Amino acid sequence: MRYALTIKGKVQDVGYRKIIEQKAKDRGLKGYVFNDVDGTVKLVCEGVTDRIDDFIDVINLHEKNIFVADILKNEVVPTYPIPKIFGRIETDTSGDVVRKLEKGLDTLGGIKDDTRALREGQDNLLVGQDKLIGGQDKLIGGQDNLLVGQDKLIGGQDKLIGGQDKLLVGQDKLIGGQDKIISILESSRKVMESSRKDQKTVIGLLEKIAEK
Repeated sequence: MRYALTIKGKVQDVGYRKIIEQKAKDRGLKGYVFNDVDGTVKLVCEGVTDRIDDFIDVINLHEKNIFVADILKNEVVPTYPIPKIFGRIETDTSGDVVRKLEKGLDTLGGIKDDTRALREGQDNLLVGQDKLIGGQDKLIGGQDNLLVGQDKLIGGQDKLIGGQDKLLVGQDKLIGGQDKIISILESSRKVMESSRKDQKTVIGLLEKIAEK
């Protein structure tokens, strides 16, 4: 079967004919494709009906750059020969060439803008990295100061412990001195009690002598 297809939409100057050519060759179809002046893509294909239906399905694209709005399919009588190997017919005029160049320039302009934005992003990234490094340096400096402070604190704790040890030694000596004083007082008390007994004995003897 032979069919003529008219494809409407965003289909020119986007590489669509190349896709059509490859898909037709993959399915062994005969025919040709070309850009028409009305902005459509037109083609004539010949082959088994099932393969043609599958071919139409795979070229009905809805993508960012290629968007098929409609495909008109008409069966035609094969009254004239067509290429046995499917191919593109170049129909570009000077106006088409200029239009394609303008699109290329627009694309290059977009790439230039993207490159500028990329450079600006890289500059901002470098600035951010510098700030991060500066912050890390400050953090390291703060950690060093913290370690110095910890060392001083440990030194102060050591001195405090040393002072506490000396205080305990002094307390031990004080307790020892108190024990000695208590012992002396106890000895003095015993001596005084013994002296009192002796005095009572002497007084008793004197009283007895006086009575005689």
